[in-house]
Amino acid sequence: MVDARKYLSASFVTLKDVAEGPLQAVIGRVEEGKYEKLNLIFTDGTALSLNAGNTRTMVKAYGHKTEAWPGLTVELSAGETEYQGKPQPSVALMPISPPLAAAAKAAADAAPIRRGRGDSMDDEITF
Repeated sequence: MVDARKYLSASFVTLKDVAEGPLQAVIGRVEEGKYEKLNLIFTDGTALSLNAGNTRTMVKAYGHKTEAWPGLTVELSAGETEYQGKPQPSVALMPISPPLAAAAKAAADAAPIRRGRGDSMDDEITF
């Protein structure tokens, strides 16, 4: 048996689709799209081309390895993004599924190490 859905072109989520309120969608897969952008293909067959802001949101919550993203739920709503220095209406993405442990660890690993006055490595040893 062949699943005919793989032969359908994805219809992209637009501002019109979220004008009456936010939508929740489950990520089915991630593909490289046009213009060096990622496309999220949702389980209902719709898609979202990720702008830089939405890509940052996904990486911050779920890490940079897109193979971990399928199965996650996101919310899509009307928002704004900056394009050529000016705010432009766009579809905004917000993570709904809890952040992945790997993403949290990567964020912690990337944070600078701060040592304060109480750092035991800076203490003088007196004999």
